Amino acid sequence: MYSSLPFIIGFAGLIAVWAFSLPRNSRYRMLPLVYLIFGITVFFYSFLRVFPEVLSSLEGLFGDNPQNKQFFILYFNAGFIVTFAVFMAFFRAGGWACRIVVRSQKKTKFFAALKKICSNEAVNGDYSRSKDKKIPFGYRKGLQNKILMNPEFKIWGIFLNILALFFIIASLVAHVVAPQGLLDSTVLKYPVLLTLTFMVTGLYFSGLCRESRTKLTSEDGSGGLSGKCGDLYDSIGKVFRCSILFASGLNSNKAKYFADQSSLITDQRLVAIIRATSGYFPRGFSEMHRKLLEALWRGKDLLVVAGMYDEISPILFSGIQYDIQRLNRIVVFTSSLQGSRQRKEEEAWLSRWLEDGSIYSKNAIAMVGFENFTGQEDVLITSPHELLLKRLDSETVREWVEQVSKIIVLNIDESVFSNILPAASILRILRDICGEDLQMIYLTDDYDASVKVVARAYLGGHPEKYTFRGKKPESYCYRFFDLNDSSNYLTALGGISAYVAPENSLAAFMLSSGVYSVQLQGFNKTAWNEFVSRMDDVELGSLNRGAYSSNVEIRTRPMLGKISDAAIIISRDDSYNLPLTLSKTLESSNDHLMANIFSPRYLLRDYFLEYLDFYLENPLQKFAPLLSRDKTGVALLVYERLLVEEMDEKSIRQFVDSFFYADELSGATVDDNLRAVFDYAYNKKSDISSYFTIRDEMVFDDDANDFVPVAKYKISRQMSEDWAMAHRLTFKFKDPSGKTIKKAFGHQIVQNCLPGQVHCYNGEAYRISSINIAGKFVNVEYVLPDDERSYRHKVKIECHGCNEVLARENDGKNAGSYYLDSTIEDCFYSIKTEGYFEFSDGVNLGENKYKYIPINDPLTRTMIHGRRLRWEISSLESLPLDVDSKISFTFAILVKEMLQSMFPDLHQYLHVIPVRQPEIAGDPVAENLQLATRVSALPEVEDINKIGGNLGIGIEIFEDSIVDMGLCRAIEAGKSYLFELIEDYLLWYEKLDDKPSCFLWYGQKSEPEVFRLKELREIISSLIDTRHQTIRKRREAFAQRPIITENSEFKCSFCGCPVSNELVWGEKNGRKYCSVCEQSKWVKDEETYEQLIVEISSWMCRRFNLNGIIDSCHVHIVSPETLAKSVGTLHPCLGSAPRNLGVAVKEKSGIIRIYIENMMPEYIAVSTIVHELTHVWQFGDLDHSLSDISLSELEGHATWVEIAYLTEKGMGASYVKRLAEATDKYGEGYRLIKQAIRGTGGDPFKYISNLVPKV
Repeated sequence: MYSSLPFIIGFAGLIAVWAFSLPRNSRYRMLPLVYLIFGITVFFYSFLRVFPEVLSSLEGLFGDNPQNKQFFILYFNAGFIVTFAVFMAFFRAGGWACRIVVRSQKKTKFFAALKKICSNEAVNGDYSRSKDKKIPFGYRKGLQNKILMNPEFKIWGIFLNILALFFIIASLVAHVVAPQGLLDSTVLKYPVLLTLTFMVTGLYFSGLCRESRTKLTSEDGSGGLSGKCGDLYDSIGKVFRCSILFASGLNSNKAKYFADQSSLITDQRLVAIIRATSGYFPRGFSEMHRKLLEALWRGKDLLVVAGMYDEISPILFSGIQYDIQRLNRIVVFTSSLQGSRQRKEEEAWLSRWLEDGSIYSKNAIAMVGFENFTGQEDVLITSPHELLLKRLDSETVREWVEQVSKIIVLNIDESVFSNILPAASILRILRDICGEDLQMIYLTDDYDASVKVVARAYLGGHPEKYTFRGKKPESYCYRFFDLNDSSNYLTALGGISAYVAPENSLAAFMLSSGVYSVQLQGFNKTAWNEFVSRMDDVELGSLNRGAYSSNVEIRTRPMLGKISDAAIIISRDDSYNLPLTLSKTLESSNDHLMANIFSPRYLLRDYFLEYLDFYLENPLQKFAPLLSRDKTGVALLVYERLLVEEMDEKSIRQFVDSFFYADELSGATVDDNLRAVFDYAYNKKSDISSYFTIRDEMVFDDDANDFVPVAKYKISRQMSEDWAMAHRLTFKFKDPSGKTIKKAFGHQIVQNCLPGQVHCYNGEAYRISSINIAGKFVNVEYVLPDDERSYRHKVKIECHGCNEVLARENDGKNAGSYYLDSTIEDCFYSIKTEGYFEFSDGVNLGENKYKYIPINDPLTRTMIHGRRLRWEISSLESLPLDVDSKISFTFAILVKEMLQSMFPDLHQYLHVIPVRQPEIAGDPVAENLQLATRVSALPEVEDINKIGGNLGIGIEIFEDSIVDMGLCRAIEAGKSYLFELIEDYLLWYEKLDDKPSCFLWYGQKSEPEVFRLKELREIISSLIDTRHQTIRKRREAFAQRPIITENSEFKCSFCGCPVSNELVWGEKNGRKYCSVCEQSKWVKDEETYEQLIVEISSWMCRRFNLNGIIDSCHVHIVSPETLAKSVGTLHPCLGSAPRNLGVAVKEKSGIIRIYIENMMPEYIAVSTIVHELTHVWQFGDLDHSLSDISLSELEGHATWVEIAYLTEKGMGASYVKRLAEATDKYGEGYRLIKQAIRGTGGDPFKYISNLVPKV
C-alpha cells in the first residue's frame, strides 16, 4: 500500500498541475493546493524512504487492524496540515526576510547587492536601449483564449511537472535500486535536491509583492515584465520554452506558431466581425479603387503604414493589382501577424502578384521574412514588429525608408498598441529621418498607449520615469487628442488646420473607434448632430456655421490645402455620418488629395441585430421609408447608431450605390431557365439566397461592348437569421417568479413591445423589462399603471379630429376609431398593444392627450409609408376576362412561391391577395393554402373587391410599413420578366412526365381541382411582349432524343448533343463542345463574323427580293456573359441547361440590335446569323403588326430560312435534320411554315407579310 501511494499521489499531482495552469483565476486560487499535493508526495516518499525504520514502525503500529487504519488516516491528514504549514512558513519567512533586507540601512557592498536582489532592481532591463532587437520571451503576450499565459506561471508549471515526473520515476525504480532504503542511493540525491530547489525558488519568488498575494509579476502596457521576476523569468523562459508550450497541450507545430506571435488584437468581437465579412469589401469599393489610382498615378511616392490587413488589402490588392507598375514606390505595413490566417491570405495575394511576370518586375516585392531583402525592392509588404524580429536592422530600414517616403499615412490601432515596442521603433526611425521637425497629429482613443509609443520613440524609456530635454512625450507631437475625452473630439477635428504648417509634408493620423467612444462617453447629442449636419455643406468648404461655431472651427479645405502633396487613407471609424460627410469634403477640397473613410461595421447586418437588443428605436421604421422613396430601392440594415433622420436622400443614395459594382446591377441574377426554382424552394433542395436584381432598362454601350443599366433595383440578399427567425418563433412572457403569463409571436414582439412599455395582461399592468431573443422569452414586472406611460416605438401617434373624438367620449358616445395619416388607401391593420398612447391634437398642436387603449379596443391605423403593388391581367382588348375566378387564385399561388424562392427571408412581408376572391370552399388543398404571411390584419374580402374594381385576374401585394424593403418597386419594374418565368415554368410542367413530384400537387394523388394552370399559361403567353425581343435558344429537342445516361453529364454548348464527361473534346470560357463541333471549322475573329453577315444578308436579299437588311441594325459580336445580360441572366454556361447563342432586340427608341456570341463552330455561327437577321427583317417590315402573328410562326419563319441556307451551302447536315424534326416551338413553327408555303412559291417572307391584317 505504502509503496504505491507516492506513485498515485505523484500522478494525480501531475494532472492537477497541468489542469490548474490553464485558467488564470483557478491558478491563483489553487496554487496552495498544488504545493500541498507535492508536499504530500515528498512526505510519503522521501521521508519514509529516507528513514526505513519509521516505515517499519508505522507498519508494525497499524498492521491490518481497521482501528489502526483510522490512526493512519489521522496521520495522513496531519501530513496535509504539517506540509501546508511548512510551505507557508517558508513563504512568510521569505517575505519577512526581503522586507528586512530592503529596509536595512547598512551600507556594505554585500547588503547593497542583497538589497537589489530583494527589491528586484537587478532584474529589470530596458530593452528599448538594448542592441539586441529580439524581444525576450517574457515580452510575448499570450492568446486571449488563455492557451498561453504569463511566463512566470508557465515556469511554475514546468518546475512542478519536473518534480512530479521525477517522483513518479523514482517510485517505480525504488525497490529495484535500493529496496532496503534510499538514504545512500544516488537516485535520492536528485529528488532531495529538486525539492530544496523548489522551496528556495518559492522563497525567492515570494519577495516583496504589493500588487497581489499570488501575482508575482505583471505585464505593463509596453509588454515588459514588472513585479519581482523581470529578466530572470525571461531567461528561464528561453530555457524551458518548448517544455512550457508542451505543458500547455500544444504540439510542436502549434508551439512554433504561437511562439512567433508578438501581439494580438484584443477586441475579439471586432476580429470576428472583420473576418466574417472580409468577402464584402472587394465588391464595394470600385469607386474607391478608381480614386485611389487617380491619386497614385500622379507620380507621388507613398509610404502607407496601415492597420488591419482585412481593411486595407482589398483596396490595394483588388484595386491596383494591374496598375502597380504606374507607382514610383509603395510600401505597405500591415499588422497581420507572421503565421496568422490573415498573413496566409496575404501571402496568397503576393504569390498571385509574382506569378504574372509580364506585369511586375523581379524586384517587385520582398516576401515576408526578409530572407531575400536587399533594400532595393519597389514594393515591400510586412508588419511593423517584423522590422525588429526578422533580422532587419534599423539602419537598413532607415536607408530604405529614406529613399521612398515622402508622405506617411499612419494608422496604428489596437493591434499595434498591444505591442508598443515595434510601433515606437517605427516612429524612432521616422524621427531620425525627418529630424526634430517631424510633426505628427495623434487622434487616438487609447491615450496611454499613444503616450508610451512616443515616449519609447523619442525618450527611449517609460513616460512615468523619463523626460527628454525637460519635455514630456506629448511635446514631441503637434497635438495629442484623447477621443475618450468627448470635449476634445470636435476640437481635434476642427483644429487640425491650425497645427499643420504648409512646409510639413508628413501628417500622421491615428484614428480608431473615436466616434463610438464619444457617443458612449455622453457627448452632447445636440451638438454632435449639428456638427454632422454642418459637414454636409461641402460647396463652401467652411463648415463652421451654426450655434456651435463659437467653440469649434472646422476649416477642412484650408487644412487639406496645406497638405497639398498627399494621398490619404483613413480607416477604421465606427460611425456612419462622419465617414460619409468627411469623405465627401476631403474629395472635393483638393485635386491632389484622395480620401475615403470607411467603416466595415455598418455593413454588418448580424452585428447590428446582435447588439440592438430591442432597446433602441426601430431603425427600419426610419431608414426603410427613405430608401423606398429613393430610386435604388435598396434595403440595407445599418449600424445600430445610424442617425438616419439627419441625412438627406442624396446622401443615402450615394452611400448605397458606393457598395455595389455596376456590373452586379446589370441584368437579373435569376437565370432564364429557373423552371425548377419553385420545386427547389418548396422541397428545400437548394438554398436560393443570392441577390435578386431586376434591370429596368439596359442600354448597350458601344465603347464598352457591353450592357450598362440606366436604372438599378437591388434587394438585400437575406435578412439576418436571428431577425427572420424571431418573426416565426413563439415568445413567452414571464413575470419575476418565472410564471408564464402570456405567449406571442415574434412579429408581435417587434411591432408592439419595447422595454419600458406598460401592457395589461389578465387585468394586471406589467412593464417589459427585457427581451431575450435567444431564449425566446420576455421578462415583465408588475407596475402601477397610473405611474407609467407607454409610447409605441417612442413616436407620437397623431389623430385626425382628436378633439372631436375625445369630446364624443366625454359625452358618453362611442369612442369611434383612431386613425393615423393614410398613405395607402383602405389598408388598415390593428395595433394589439394595450397601454397608454399619446395623441397629438391636429388642431391645437400644443395640447397632447393620453389615452389608455385596452386589449378589447385595439388601436386601428393605416400603414405608414407602406406600398401596394397591384397587377391585373386583362384580355388583348383591355376588357375584363369572363373566366373562372380560380385562375386568379392560381396566379397568386405561383407568384407567392416565386417570391418565396427569390426572397427566402423577405417574402413573408409581402401580402399576396387575389384581386378577385376565388370560390374555393370545399377544396381541401385551397382551404389549407395561405396566400399571405400575415404580419398584421389584412383587408376584408369586401375591401378587396372594392379595390379590385373590374374583377380582373391579378394579385395585390402589400408591404408592411415597418419592413418596407422596396420589393414592390422592384417587382413592378420586372413583372414582364416574371411573367416569362411563370410561362416557362408552366410549359415545362405541361411536358413533365412525373407530375406528382411537382409541388403543385401538394402531396395529393391528383392535380388539385382549384388550379387552372393551362388556362393561366394561355393568358400569360398572350400577354408577353414579343415585339421588342426574341431569343434564339439552343435546340434542345430531337425527333427521338436519346435518354441521357449517368455517363452523359453534359450537352454540347453549341449543337446540344449529349456528351459524356469522358468525351468532352474541349472547353472555351466554360463552354463544353462535342467531337463534331471540335472537328468543324471555327469562327474566331470579328472580321470573319462581319464577312459572314454581309454574305448572308446579300444572299437573303437576292433570294427573297428584300431590301438591305443589315442597313437597319447594329451588329455586336459579344462574349457569352454579355450575351447573357441581353436576355436577363448572368449565367451563360450552366451545363445541361438551354443556352442563348444570339438575340435580336428592338429598343423603344426604334434601334434594332443583334448580339451574336463569339468563338463558335462555323455552321453554328452561320445558323445563328441567319436566324437573327430574319428577326431583323420582321422588326423592320412588320413592326407593330408582330402582335398579330403567333410566336411559333415567327420562330418557324426564322428556322425555315436558317435550314434553307445551311442546306444550300451543304453545312451541318445532321444538325439540319434535328432542327427540322425538333418538337419545340422552333420545330413546330418550321413545319407549319413549310406546309403553308407549298402553294405560294416557297417564299416564307411573303407568307408572313400576308398574315398582317390589311388596313
